[in-house]
Amino acid sequence: MSVQLCIDEDSSGIADNSYSIRGWLLADYPIESIVAQTESGDLVGVAYGHKRPDVYKAHPQSLVGESCGFFVQLTDVQPDQKLIFWINDKEDVWHRIDLAVASREPQTLGREPAIFENPVPYQITEFNQLGERDSIEDNVKSWLERAPRLRLRIDLINRCNLRCVMCHYNNPAYTSKPRKIVTLEDFIAFFEPVGNYVHEALLSCADEPLLAPSFIDVLYYLAENFPHVTMSFCTNAMLFDAKVQKAVIETGVSRVMASFDGVVPETFESIRKGAKYKRVLGNLVNFSRLKKAANVGWPELQMNFVMIRSNIHEGPAFVEAAGRLGAGSMDFHHAVPTCGIDMGEEKLENHPDLFNHYRREILQAAYRLNIKSFMPDELPGDNSEFTAEEIPVDFGPFDQVFEEHKLDMPELNNPKSPAGEHSYGIGENYPDLFCELPFTELYVVDQEIVRPCPYQQRVAVPLANYPDLMSIYFGKEFSELREAMFTEEGDPGCENCPLKKGQLTVVPTEELATP
Repeated sequence: MSVQLCIDEDSSGIADNSYSIRGWLLADYPIESIVAQTESGDLVGVAYGHKRPDVYKAHPQSLVGESCGFFVQLTDVQPDQKLIFWINDKEDVWHRIDLAVASREPQTLGREPAIFENPVPYQITEFNQLGERDSIEDNVKSWLERAPRLRLRIDLINRCNLRCVMCHYNNPAYTSKPRKIVTLEDFIAFFEPVGNYVHEALLSCADEPLLAPSFIDVLYYLAENFPHVTMSFCTNAMLFDAKVQKAVIETGVSRVMASFDGVVPETFESIRKGAKYKRVLGNLVNFSRLKKAANVGWPELQMNFVMIRSNIHEGPAFVEAAGRLGAGSMDFHHAVPTCGIDMGEEKLENHPDLFNHYRREILQAAYRLNIKSFMPDELPGDNSEFTAEEIPVDFGPFDQVFEEHKLDMPELNNPKSPAGEHSYGIGENYPDLFCELPFTELYVVDQEIVRPCPYQQRVAVPLANYPDLMSIYFGKEFSELREAMFTEEGDPGCENCPLKKGQLTVVPTEELATP
């Protein structure tokens, strides 16, 4: 029996005394489970099975293929202390490995008797991988107590000032709903019970946040009372004026996601009905110049582009426009059918070769300008010789706004840098989950309903049924949904998820088309 193991990286917890290590492990026998034993005798389950294509490329003979990565989070452990890995094989035989935690070189362990021990200490045999001796919910509670890990999505108003062709606000049945506003007092009541568990507050999801009278007050409240919370929001930028820009810089908002679905005014205004091209672009130009004049790097500007048949040819030009506006990232996604808005022939799934053609051009432009991009995968197509009609994109109107805009620079008072980005996904503990969003998100809808994410269609818990958001998070509905995430098919309410269908993506696109 032989084992080859390498620790790639370690890190200390931001908000606690945790210590994490990750790396890869190859053995010439099938691995059933791994338990880590610290110098003080504590036992911790090791998550094994993360994808490591880089390791598999170097070791194609691996029994587990790419699934050889591991992750373990420990408490009160220092890099110079001892750590033992107990590895259980398919024959229920345990193997002991004494790790050199500080080493970043591959550690090869041969057939020496010292690494084989049977029987093992009884505490090890009673401990199942990932702490399954306790319930899933006990593990989740422990996971949350170690550091803030939740993302709270909440709209501060259920209104929008546009009627975009692909949006639910283009459906009169949706716009006829009674107007609801979250006041600062309402938000505090929502947030106080959950605040210490939240690492990101996303202050928009389905509505336009800048219409909410409380928006700026909420930013200052979070910055003062919960400085560990990362703030972000999505906007159509019609109301993104210098007053709002001052607030997002002073309070340390991490990211502003601005929707801009056309470089040419006619395209932009035909899709984003009610928007004014010069006004939106002028606001974004001012934001870019204000950050530069104030010598601050935040918030990051993320430019969003909903791809449909009518605008896909402007995708490469959009990349150039985003670069000129100082965007740090771009999010391209398909129009998602919602509230009876289907889009018909405008959906690019009906034009796969057209999409694939411009997808390559967009990624080439993004690579050339070094802008991080989120882009769905190619669509199945059968015409490798497809040639798109080249439609010229006139940059004249864009250039005119860019050149004529005069900076509106408010006085900035003690700008606060954003809270640090976190990477606390539960997938580090459970690598084979169907989806981790029911573990990491709370989505408040219309101040009445709480969902585990924007896309789950079955689980919708009335706020009135529980005293607060954390009670809902640990309530029966969310707990049962989390249990379903350990199955291959997930939950029936996940059937039409746009993430699973590839219409959206939350992972930066590393693939870059070759010119």
